[in-house]
Amino acid sequence: MTFRLAAIGLSSVVFLSLTGCAKSQLTRQNYDLIRVGSSNKEEVKSALGEQHLVDRGNQWEYDDSKQSVSVWFEFDDNGVVTRKQWYSGEGGLEHDSQGSPDGETVYQGSKRSTTDR
Repeated sequence: MTFRLAAIGLSSVVFLSLTGCAKSQLTRQNYDLIRVGSSNKEEVKSALGEQHLVDRGNQWEYDDSKQSVSVWFEFDDNGVVTRKQWYSGEGGLEHDSQGSPDGETVYQGSKRSTTDR
């Protein structure tokens, strides 16, 4: 009986420690999969998960203080992404899909580049 209780206790500790170490889906690579004008709310959730999501209706924010990352999305009435932004503690605003009329603006420190839409 004591052995069984010890085994259950040990397996519970291992399970809890492993679930606490789950890798966050909130990565720049996953963020880049989301397309303005075609991705919808379900695709955003699929790419970034729900762990750090703050749902404000047609505006969503993902905020992960451990990674110093904040991501912002705006949706139209059909739930399609109309704007997205990526902020990091290291570089501040690093990407804004509506950065300029010429296309998406990507920030790298004090440098900025624009890509055609």
